[in-house]
Amino acid sequence: MRRKSITFKLFTITAAFFMLFLVLVAISQSVFFESFYLQQKIKRLEKNVEDFAFSYENEGWGTLDITKNISRFVNNNNSQLAILNEKAAAKHLPSYNIVIETEDNKSVVVLLNNINLVQAMQQIKPVIGREIAIEGIYTSNDNNVLYPYSIEGEGSRWEALRPVGVNVRSGVTSISNTIGVYEATPPVKLEEVESTTVVTDAAVIALSEMQAVQATISLNLQQLKGKVLELNYPQQEAYAMAYREDMLWSALDYWFWASQDKNFEISSEEMISYKYTNPLNGINSIVMIKPIFKEGNLSEMLFAMSSLQPVGEAIEVMKDYYIYGIMGAIIIIILLSYIYSRLVANPLIKINNAALRMANLDFSVECNISSEDEIGKLANSINILASSLNKNMKTLQDTNERLKLEIEKERGLERMRKEFVSSVSHELKTPLGIMRGFAEGLKDEVAIEKKDYYIETILDEIQRMDSLVLDMLELSRLESKAYPLTIEDINIYALVNTIESRFIQLLEEKNINIEYCLEAEDILVSCDEKRIQQVITNIFSNAVRHVRPNSNIRIDIRRLLGNRVYIAVENQGDNIPKEKLRLIWDRFYRAEEARDRRTGGTGLGLSIVKNILELHNSEFGAVNTDAGVRFFFTLQEAKVAEGTDMQES
Repeated sequence: MRRKSITFKLFTITAAFFMLFLVLVAISQSVFFESFYLQQKIKRLEKNVEDFAFSYENEGWGTLDITKNISRFVNNNNSQLAILNEKAAAKHLPSYNIVIETEDNKSVVVLLNNINLVQAMQQIKPVIGREIAIEGIYTSNDNNVLYPYSIEGEGSRWEALRPVGVNVRSGVTSISNTIGVYEATPPVKLEEVESTTVVTDAAVIALSEMQAVQATISLNLQQLKGKVLELNYPQQEAYAMAYREDMLWSALDYWFWASQDKNFEISSEEMISYKYTNPLNGINSIVMIKPIFKEGNLSEMLFAMSSLQPVGEAIEVMKDYYIYGIMGAIIIIILLSYIYSRLVANPLIKINNAALRMANLDFSVECNISSEDEIGKLANSINILASSLNKNMKTLQDTNERLKLEIEKERGLERMRKEFVSSVSHELKTPLGIMRGFAEGLKDEVAIEKKDYYIETILDEIQRMDSLVLDMLELSRLESKAYPLTIEDINIYALVNTIESRFIQLLEEKNINIEYCLEAEDILVSCDEKRIQQVITNIFSNAVRHVRPNSNIRIDIRRLLGNRVYIAVENQGDNIPKEKLRLIWDRFYRAEEARDRRTGGTGLGLSIVKNILELHNSEFGAVNTDAGVRFFFTLQEAKVAEGTDMQES
C-alpha cells in the first residue's frame, strides 16, 4: 500500500528526475562545455570585432575617440586590440585615461599610460559622477591633458615614484640631482599620508631625456578637483597590462614575421582567425584579424587577441568539483524530494478525507489548507462546495418540513372543504326545504291568514342563500389579487362609530357596553373605505356574536411608528384554542364545532377579511387575552397631525 501512495510516487519520481538531470549536466559540462564555451567566445569576439571595425570606418573617430574605444573594447571583452597599418606596424594601441570635469566646467583628460597608474585606479575605484582630486602637469598647450603625480579618491590616495633629492614647496617641485635611486610609493589611506609627503617620479620618467642632463628642474604642479565623466581603463584588478601587451606583441610577431612571408598579402575583408600558443608559457589564445580596405587596397587591420587559458583551467577544476558537488546535490535532492512530496501529498490526503466524509453526507467537513497555490484553491473550492451542500441540505430539510406542514394543511383544507360542502349543503338544504314547504302551503292556500309571514320567511331564506353565494364569489376575486382598490383618506374613528351603531339592537339585547381607547378622533387613514368597512363589520360582528352577556367590547385606535395606525377590537368571551388561532383566517374554517343558525356563519368572513387586509399591506392577527379575544390590524396614516407623538404598543 505504501508504494501505491502519492507520497512515495512523488518522492521517487522527483528524486529520479533531479538525479538524472544532475548527471546529464555533469556529463555535458565535462564533455561539451569547453568546446561550447570556446565557440560562443569566438563567435562573440568575432561579432564585436566586426562591430568595432564598422564603427571605426563609418563614424569618423578622432585620435582620442580611437584610443577611448580601444580601451573600452579591451575592458568589455577581456582581450587585447591594436590597429595596424597595411605593413602590420602598430598605428593605435590601447591607451588608458579618465576624463574629469573641473570646478570651472572644463574637461581634462588624465593619462594612465603606465602600469602603476592603471593599478592605482583599480585600487582607488573612482565612480562616474563623484569627485576626485588629482595633482599633475599639463602635457598640452590647451591645458586639457594632464599627467598625474598623485590621485586622491574616497578614502584612498596614490602617489607616483619619487627620486632621491626631489622636494616640493609652494606648489613647485624641484629635482636637485640626476635620476638614480627611486622609492615606490603605493596607494595609501588618506589618514596615513603625512603633510610633508614628497610627490613625483612619473614626471621624471616622462621628461627623462631632459633630466639626464639637468641638475635642477622646477615643475609647476597643478592641483585639480572635479567630477569623473569617463573611465577608460581595465577595471578588473586581475588585469595584468604589461603581461597582456607582451602576449599581444608576441602574437603579432608570430603572425606577420614568423608564420607569414615578409611579402604577405591579404586580398579580402574576410575575418582571419586562428589559435595561437605562446611558445614561452604555453598559454592558448584566439587571434582575429579584420582587414580594412579603402579604394580596393588594404589600408588597416584590426588585430584582436583573447586568452583561452581560463577555460581549460575551469574545466579541470569543474571535474574535481563534480565529485563533491554530486554527493552534496544528491543529499539536497533527496531532502527536497521528500519535502516536495509531503507538500503535495499532505494537502491531497486532507482533501481525500474530506471528500470521503462528504460522500457519507457529512457536509460540515472543512479542509484546513492555507496555501495560495492550486491545491489551496482546490481545498477552498471543496470548502465552498461543502458549505453550499450543507446549506442546501438544511434548506432541503426545512423545505421538507414545510412541505409536510403544507401537506397537513392541505389535508386540513380538504377536510374543511368537505365540511364546507356539508355546511353549504346544510345551509342550502334547510332554506330550500323551508321555502318549499311555505311555497306549497301558499299554493294549497293553507293558513291564508299567515300568507305574509310565509312570504317574508321565503324572502329571508333567499337573502341568506344569496349572501352565501356572493361571499363565495367575492372571496374568489380577492384571492386572485387582481381586485382593484379605491384608495381615499377617511376618518377611521367615524367609520368604526358608524358600524357600531348598526349593532345597537344586538348590543342592547346582550347588555353589552362599548369602550373606546382613542389617541385622537381625527386620525385619517388611506384605504378603500368600502372594503375596510367590510373588515370592521366582520370583526365587530364576530366580537358581538361571541361576547358574554353583560360584558364589554373594547375598541382601540392609536398611531404607531412609521405612519401606521393601529385598530383593535377586543371582546370579553371564551378564548380560541391556541392551535386554532392560525387556522381561523382560512376559508371554510369555523372555530365552533356545533352549528347554530343564529350564531354560525358560512366560514368565509375572516378569509375575506384576510385577503382585504393583505391588499392593503396591513399587519393583522388575533390573540387571546385575559378577558377574551382581540382582533387587530394596521392601516397607512394619511396625515400625521403636527406635534403628535407616535408610540408603538
